[in-house]
Amino acid sequence: MDFDSLSPKSKWGVLSIVSILLLLSMGTLFMIDNEIYPIHEWRKFDSLSFAINYAEGDSFASPSTQFINENGNRNAASEFPVVYYLFGAFWSLFGMSILSTKVCGLLFSLFSVFISSTVVFDLTKNFKKQLLFVAFFLLCPVYNFYLHSLIPNIYSLNFLLISTYFFYKYTKNSKLKDYILFSLFITLCILVKITALIAIFSLIGGATLYFFFVEKNLFSRYKKL
Repeated sequence: MDFDSLSPKSKWGVLSIVSILLLLSMGTLFMIDNEIYPIHEWRKFDSLSFAINYAEGDSFASPSTQFINENGNRNAASEFPVVYYLFGAFWSLFGMSILSTKVCGLLFSLFSVFISSTVVFDLTKNFKKQLLFVAFFLLCPVYNFYLHSLIPNIYSLNFLLISTYFFYKYTKNSKLKDYILFSLFITLCILVKITALIAIFSLIGGATLYFFFVEKNLFSRYKKL
């Protein structure tokens, strides 16, 4: 079958069907209505505690857990708590539900992977490579295990994927809107998990090498010398 001849709507349909099959094969969709799994459970419960306490009225600047220390203080240092705060606001309106958290996390992860996969297709003009990019994430055990949890690592990675999409768009059309959205998502990526800087520095290094050795053809000139 010639995938590249499909219409854009058909390609999105194929991506959706393949993603569902991959998630089923990894057991992700079967786990979504289960309770918190034991691996990394303390961190998962801390994240849920932040969201629960936001739903019960904590201020944005004062995230707190269920732990009460010797002087009665429940406040705790954490990453930039925007994800917990948003889920807390959602729960305060519609009621607390771990299932809703998992579904939102799953959909947000799929959206992030899908939107960044369009960059792969635009660069390669090959739909099969776009499918491989999506499969790389959805067949990754670590990504699958955490994509429907409130642990900040997965949201930081998803913000990074979205930011690469808007950065690529900005390099193509130089629109201020795309630059602002890129800046917003890359900032959220770093604030939510500071160790995401490792990935960002890697991308900067890759872009630098591409600029000098591909765009400027520096390697060919060096060989001539």
